[in-house]
Amino acid sequence: MEMRRSDYWYFNNIFTPDRCQYIIDLGLKKGFHKGTVARKKRLNTKVRKSQVCFLHNQYLFDVINTYLPTANKSALWNYRYERIEDVQLTRYEKGDHYSWHVDSTLNPYTDPKKPNFYGKIRKISLVVPLSDPRTYKGGNFQFWSGKTLTIKEGRKQGSLLFFPSYLWHRVTPITEGIRYSLVAWICGDPFV
Repeated sequence: MEMRRSDYWYFNNIFTPDRCQYIIDLGLKKGFHKGTVARKKRLNTKVRKSQVCFLHNQYLFDVINTYLPTANKSALWNYRYERIEDVQLTRYEKGDHYSWHVDSTLNPYTDPKKPNFYGKIRKISLVVPLSDPRTYKGGNFQFWSGKTLTIKEGRKQGSLLFFPSYLWHRVTPITEGIRYSLVAWICGDPFV
């Protein structure tokens, strides 16, 4: 039987609704700021309109590290990776969106303020929908692979959706309600 590499791998219902609310509350307590694009951290609301905060939280790292090896192996990526960047909590309100983008580039991190990531690139991305999908409209998570693919797991509250960081993806505009999601990036040495 032929094995085929998967574009994404997911685990359903890892975080309970109460745990999702706990994570949202961590962000509300910390405070949000406008989401930026690219490493230069530019505001560009045509590309991205949302609010974010970053969480350095061991519980979240532990959960990610529990499921990451299985996703990496089961999807047949078998990427070598080393560490997880601080986790981003994103809040999308009516009219907010994130246009087509990739999370990784061929250029490794060179910021001397982040020595643990120096020379590394993003290899695997993770999205965790935290909001009950009945509480918002729009905000669909989509991939581009020659055509637009809406990923239904991108709406399942508390699920983990892993994918290679070089895949084009977006979040469509919110038309009603508020969508919270957790995003993480797993880094390692550049592909050879």
